[in-house]
Amino acid sequence: MRAQEISASNGDSIDASQANITAPTDLTSDAAGNLTFAEMNRVRRVDAATKLITTIVGNGLPAADDATTPALRAKLSEPAYAVPAPDGNVYITK
Repeated sequence: MRAQEISASNGDSIDASQANITAPTDLTSDAAGNLTFAEMNRVRRVDAATKLITTIVGNGLPAADDATTPALRAKLSEPAYAVPAPDGNVYITK
């Protein structure tokens, strides 16, 4: 799979090979082979079976929200690592 690094995300639920990815800082995979990575104020996942990319945390805006904010509305400030856990959670650090 090949993706370009450019300055803006071009959406979700598209083929990962067509995705605009901005400054990825970490790339991990889970037991199913799904790829999870942090990039510019969001965390994204590439589904191993469908090859579709989706945002799983963050709305792309820099800041920090409290733990009660829904994942897709949350503001993240440049996450550095996004590690999927066996239970399906994703742990994010700066």
